[in-house]
Amino acid sequence: MKIFLTGSSGYVGSSLNKKLNFLGYNVIPINHKLFLESDRRILNKFFLESSFESNSIVIHVASSGVLANNTLEYDIRSNVIGTNNLIHEAFNFGLRKFIVIGTCFEYGLSGNSENTLSINADLKPFDNYSLSKVFQYQLCQSLAEKLSLDISYLRPFQIYGGAENEKRLFPSLISAIKNNKSFEVSAGSQVRDFVHIDALSDFIVDEINLLSGFQILNVASGIGTSVKDFVEFYWKKYKATSNLELGKLDQKQPLLKRLVGEPSKNENRRKIDPFYMYSHI
Repeated sequence: MKIFLTGSSGYVGSSLNKKLNFLGYNVIPINHKLFLESDRRILNKFFLESSFESNSIVIHVASSGVLANNTLEYDIRSNVIGTNNLIHEAFNFGLRKFIVIGTCFEYGLSGNSENTLSINADLKPFDNYSLSKVFQYQLCQSLAEKLSLDISYLRPFQIYGGAENEKRLFPSLISAIKNNKSFEVSAGSQVRDFVHIDALSDFIVDEINLLSGFQILNVASGIGTSVKDFVEFYWKKYKATSNLELGKLDQKQPLLKRLVGEPSKNENRRKIDPFYMYSHI
């Protein structure tokens, strides 16, 4: 079996690529430029030149707008039109199995009123990125029904760890601890469902053998942790000696006070442990 993987050099994709190769899968990266081109003949040529079996799988991780404030037009072109191009061209070459990575932020503001978000919770996106991902989800659902595809659509919750962008919360925190520097953070009242990147990679790999029809899956522990508690846990665990300055920064995503997922209930799928089970640096 061959695995066609988009976003293999990105945050989630690089972790997954490493895991797949370790397990002996034949991974074929798909450059994002191939499915962003309006001329689909370029993507067609790629599949034409790639020898693969009909049971091969496409894992679509590539995405835009996670860290950048792109225009809605740009995010739709990348996350929706690009996904449409990718699935249609793969389908034309006989591929029927797909794993597509969405985001917990599709639930958006529903998180404020739900203790844990089921896959049936209302989708209330709050920015261009989350809105474009909702459109991506709707596209995948439509194509799965129209083309009789097996598509598992995964919504990971607050991913952290691994090769994160150095400006994000966790790597910034660890850097301050290691370098004995003070660390400024918001008051940290917002609650998230922290999922380690290793747990997400394992979940995606398991899904290769669980594809069946169209499925929406939360990759979540079901346990909410405030950013304050998350930061203080690591600050104490690694015996930081400098100052932890809570309340110094403005809260990111101030409208989104809580975002905790209800784990997808299936005995064949692994349980996602809360963040403190992955408390290594």
